[in-house]
Amino acid sequence: MFVWIAHLLFLDDRAQANGLVIVDDMAEIGFWSYMTMLPVQVGISLDRFLISVTPLKAKNVVLMHRPKWMEIGYGLLSWFMTDKMRSRVTMVSNGEEAETLKRVVGGADFIPKDF
Repeated sequence: MFVWIAHLLFLDDRAQANGLVIVDDMAEIGFWSYMTMLPVQVGISLDRFLISVTPLKAKNVVLMHRPKWMEIGYGLLSWFMTDKMRSRVTMVSNGEEAETLKRVVGGADFIPKDF
Protein backbone atom coordinates (compact mmCIF):
# COMPACT_ATOMS: atom_id res chain seq x y z
CA MET A 1 0.00 0.00 0.00
CA PHE A 2 2.82 2.42 0.89
CA VAL A 3 4.39 1.98 -2.55
CA TRP A 4 1.17 2.98 -4.33
CA ILE A 5 0.62 6.02 -2.12
CA ALA A 6 4.28 7.08 -2.47
CA HIS A 7 4.09 6.89 -6.27
CA LEU A 8 0.85 8.87 -6.26
CA LEU A 9 2.50 11.57 -4.16
CA PHE A 10 5.62 11.63 -6.37
CA LEU A 11 3.40 12.59 -9.30
CA ASP A 12 1.51 15.30 -7.41
CA ASP A 13 3.23 18.69 -7.86
CA ARG A 14 1.36 20.11 -4.86
CA ALA A 15 2.72 17.42 -2.52
CA GLN A 16 6.27 18.18 -3.62
CA ALA A 17 5.92 21.98 -3.55
CA ASN A 18 3.79 22.43 -0.42
CA GLY A 19 4.85 19.42 1.63
CA LEU A 20 2.83 16.81 3.52
CA VAL A 21 1.14 16.83 6.89
CA ILE A 22 1.78 13.49 8.60
CA VAL A 23 -0.63 12.55 11.40
CA ASP A 24 0.45 9.85 13.86
CA ASP A 25 -2.20 8.67 16.32
CA MET A 26 -0.24 6.85 19.00
CA ALA A 27 -3.19 5.75 21.13
CA GLU A 28 -2.79 2.45 22.94
CA ILE A 29 0.65 1.58 21.55
CA GLY A 30 3.51 0.58 23.78
CA PHE A 31 7.17 1.42 23.31
CA TRP A 32 8.21 -2.09 22.24
CA SER A 33 5.31 -2.44 19.78
CA TYR A 34 6.12 0.93 18.21
CA MET A 35 9.84 0.21 17.88
CA THR A 36 9.33 -3.28 16.41
CA MET A 37 6.58 -2.54 13.87
CA LEU A 38 9.07 -3.21 11.11
CA PRO A 39 11.96 -5.65 11.13
CA VAL A 40 15.25 -3.78 11.66
CA GLN A 41 16.58 -4.32 8.14
CA VAL A 42 13.32 -3.19 6.54
CA GLY A 43 13.29 -0.09 8.74
CA ILE A 44 16.87 0.79 7.76
CA SER A 45 16.12 0.27 4.05
CA LEU A 46 12.95 2.36 4.26
CA ASP A 47 14.80 5.11 6.14
CA ARG A 48 17.56 5.25 3.50
CA PHE A 49 14.96 5.30 0.73
CA LEU A 50 12.93 8.11 2.30
CA ILE A 51 15.98 10.26 3.03
CA SER A 52 17.92 9.79 -0.19
CA VAL A 53 15.35 9.17 -2.92
CA THR A 54 11.96 10.52 -1.91
CA PRO A 55 11.33 14.02 -3.32
CA LEU A 56 8.78 14.85 -0.64
CA LYS A 57 9.04 17.08 2.39
CA ALA A 58 7.14 16.99 5.64
CA LYS A 59 5.41 20.30 6.25
CA ASN A 60 4.19 19.20 9.66
CA VAL A 61 4.16 16.06 11.82
CA VAL A 62 1.14 15.86 14.11
CA LEU A 63 1.39 13.58 17.15
CA MET A 64 -1.90 12.66 18.82
CA HIS A 65 -2.68 10.65 21.97
CA ARG A 66 0.97 10.41 22.96
CA PRO A 67 1.92 7.87 25.62
CA LYS A 68 4.25 8.96 28.41
CA TRP A 69 7.30 7.26 26.82
CA MET A 70 6.77 9.35 23.68
CA GLU A 71 6.55 12.60 25.61
CA ILE A 72 9.81 11.81 27.43
CA GLY A 73 11.55 10.77 24.20
CA TYR A 74 10.41 13.87 22.31
CA GLY A 75 11.36 16.07 25.27
CA LEU A 76 14.93 14.74 25.11
CA LEU A 77 15.12 14.79 21.30
CA SER A 78 13.77 18.34 21.04
CA TRP A 79 16.92 19.70 22.70
CA PHE A 80 18.82 18.73 19.54
CA MET A 81 16.26 20.04 17.05
CA THR A 82 16.45 23.43 15.35
CA ASP A 83 13.66 25.94 15.95
CA LYS A 84 12.45 25.38 12.39
CA MET A 85 12.25 21.62 12.91
CA ARG A 86 10.49 22.05 16.26
CA SER A 87 7.92 24.35 14.64
CA ARG A 88 7.04 21.54 12.22
CA VAL A 89 5.96 19.19 15.03
CA THR A 90 2.49 19.69 16.49
CA MET A 91 1.59 18.02 19.76
CA VAL A 92 -2.18 17.59 20.06
CA SER A 93 -3.63 17.70 23.56
CA ASN A 94 -6.43 15.30 24.47
CA GLY A 95 -9.80 16.86 23.74
CA GLU A 96 -8.41 19.30 21.15
CA GLU A 97 -8.01 16.83 18.28
CA ALA A 98 -10.70 18.17 15.93
CA GLU A 99 -9.79 21.85 16.30
CA THR A 100 -6.04 21.27 16.00
CA LEU A 101 -6.34 18.98 12.96
CA LYS A 102 -8.58 21.45 11.15
CA ARG A 103 -6.08 24.25 11.83
CA VAL A 104 -2.99 22.23 10.86
CA VAL A 105 -4.25 20.58 7.67
CA GLY A 106 -6.13 23.59 6.33
CA GLY A 107 -9.73 22.73 7.16
CA ALA A 108 -12.21 19.91 7.50
CA ASP A 109 -12.25 19.27 3.73
CA PHE A 110 -8.72 17.87 3.94
CA ILE A 111 -9.46 15.32 6.67
CA PRO A 112 -10.59 11.86 5.42
CA LYS A 113 -14.12 10.82 6.39
CA ASP A 114 -14.41 8.73 9.58
CA PHE A 115 -10.97 9.86 10.80
